[in-house]
Amino acid sequence: MEQVVPWQQLLGLIKPHVPLAIPLVAGPSGMAAVMLMGSNEPTRLWDWSRALMIAWIGASAILASAPLLYKLLGHLALTAIERLMGMLLVAISVQMFLDGLGTYLKLPVSI
Repeated sequence: MEQVVPWQQLLGLIKPHVPLAIPLVAGPSGMAAVMLMGSNEPTRLWDWSRALMIAWIGASAILASAPLLYKLLGHLALTAIERLMGMLLVAISVQMFLDGLGTYLKLPVSI
């Protein structure tokens, strides 16, 4: 008979949660993009900062409404949406990879 140690019990209870939205919303890439666009067009720095703030507020509202969305849509619908968004993320990443590969290989036509 195999004995179960406490950390094995904890691993069985903990579900993996991966916060994919947090680096996208609150990461340094958004601020770096604003700084880069601001250095290219210094007169529009306020416009870029405002656009970043509006996007951040919108994403925060969506994340804050997650419990309400769970109650309205239910587990099955949210699982379907989660899988659909995963497929969309894979499609975007493959396209970005192919665009980078095309640029690296100096292909005349986008892949």
